[in-house]
Amino acid sequence: MINNPKMARIIAAVVIAAMVITLAAALFGCAAEEKSPGKDPASGLTIVAVEDLPAGGTKG
Repeated sequence: MINNPKMARIIAAVVIAAMVITLAAALFGCAAEEKSPGKDPASGLTIVAVEDLPAGGTKG
């Protein structure tokens, strides 16, 4: 797929860097543990989790 060895090395380095950053974030607990506020302070819109959405989507 990638015939250029230099480009293959660059892509491999980027993929490995992304994996290392993800692993470091998981190990150091860089995840949102606190619940988000119920409303966006800037727009006033209510924040709804995906699991709270109705099944089936919208009709119309």
